[in-house]
Amino acid sequence: MHVHRVLNVEESLSKQVEDWWQTESFGTKYEDATPRSREDKRALETLERIVKHVSDGYEARMLWNEQDVKFPDNRLMAEKRLDSTGRKLKRDEKFAKKYCAIIDDYVVKGYARKLTPDEASVPTPKQWFLPHHPVRNPNKPDKVRIVIDAAAMHDGVSLNDKLRIGPDLLNSLVGVLLRIREQRVGLAADIEAMFHQVRIIEEDQPALRFLWRNLEVQRPPDVYQMLVMIFGAASSPCTGNYVLRRTALDNYGVTAFFTGTIEAVEKNFYMDDFLKSVCDEATAVRMFYEMTSLLARGGFRLTKWIRLRARPEPPVMANLPDSRLGYMQPPFTNTGVDYFGPMLVRDGIKTEKRYGLLFTCLTTRAVHLDIAHSLNTDSCLMAIRRMIARRGKPAHIWSDNGTNFVGSENELREAIKRLGSERIGDQLSDNEVQWHFNPPSSPHFGGDKTCSQIKLCSLSRGSYVIDPDGNGGVKPFKVYCDMTDKNGVGVTVVSHDSESRTLVKGYSDPGAYSRNITYTEADMA
Repeated sequence: MHVHRVLNVEESLSKQVEDWWQTESFGTKYEDATPRSREDKRALETLERIVKHVSDGYEARMLWNEQDVKFPDNRLMAEKRLDSTGRKLKRDEKFAKKYCAIIDDYVVKGYARKLTPDEASVPTPKQWFLPHHPVRNPNKPDKVRIVIDAAAMHDGVSLNDKLRIGPDLLNSLVGVLLRIREQRVGLAADIEAMFHQVRIIEEDQPALRFLWRNLEVQRPPDVYQMLVMIFGAASSPCTGNYVLRRTALDNYGVTAFFTGTIEAVEKNFYMDDFLKSVCDEATAVRMFYEMTSLLARGGFRLTKWIRLRARPEPPVMANLPDSRLGYMQPPFTNTGVDYFGPMLVRDGIKTEKRYGLLFTCLTTRAVHLDIAHSLNTDSCLMAIRRMIARRGKPAHIWSDNGTNFVGSENELREAIKRLGSERIGDQLSDNEVQWHFNPPSSPHFGGDKTCSQIKLCSLSRGSYVIDPDGNGGVKPFKVYCDMTDKNGVGVTVVSHDSESRTLVKGYSDPGAYSRNITYTEADMA
């Protein structure tokens, strides 16, 4: 990681030193009692006193910053904001239906309730109407979220002005991300609607009222009241994290939970996100069941375990080299050369070795087969000259550098290394042909796939006897030749007659090339 520090001449030396050590200590924390201010200590003492376990979770009070809380009447402001929200929803009927469904879901799940006219008319000093409006994520256009505006001002007062923020109980995000990389198996989960799982005592609920009339603009709005902690209140992050840790502490020592599960609640949560790594899969399964059961005792439900399962992405194929994309060029302008063999042939009473040379057009994948009587430089040059005479002069030739031959071709590999590559290059440069060597361990650069298909072609597909010397079969040998379906190209017998025409349909004569292509009616039929 590279850090570039930009200094301001007006910055004090102490501020510069502070910025420096904050950068140097990035991701680390002193493991000791965190010093807290008087306000933070008072807030923690208040939380310890006001948070209580009920039948299905925990109940808490609002973290008020004064003893007797009084709010001005802001109903008129809330009604104006409701009218604005209604006009926005009317512009999109589908969007409005989703918004109404969310509020109905609040009532069904017990997060809010509709007050009767008698309940709404009872005066209370803590009554505060919260404006609300919809938001939409551009990355998730079908999802609607309600924002309850706890910072809305009326007569210079807002709900957040009356609340304490409380101490920062969040774990370091860097620490949580680093700890998940310590072990081999990772776990990730999310607490569903974390803030809504903490209930607010009935005495403080009037401060969480809001207006709603289900888009029926012709009638007065109804009064609803939130029964749980809301997202956006200044004290919600502190209270939510405290209740989460309190859930673990209240179950400390319970035989159903290992100590590691209790400690994971304290160290491996960043707000409602759980990130933990363990040594093996068995421990991960146990952690899954224990963590789910433990947090359920506090009313929290862990979700999205499976959604975050890693899926390997297929590698992206690199761009094809220029030699594979030759446009408006004759066949074999860019040619790959490879040897295959040896093949044993009988010459009277003795057995001799012959090697096959495969010339592959790197653009069209057309192939040209030839014979090398040995692995010396002269035999290679003669095969290349015969290929040039029949197929035309290539502009570039790519060949193996000898490190790609393995297995049974050890003899061939060693012989290729001894070929006079400098002499071959000099001979070809006279004809304006550039010689290139493939990178080591990259046989696919020169058409090795086609070569392997030729070598592995079954004898049951048929074979021809090729007479390379033209003397009636003094030195005959067999090669696999039923390859017209390999790589979409045709393969034919190599002839010594320069006037011989190709036997492969669809290919031009050896060395012939024309930009003008005409079709007859028979061809188009």
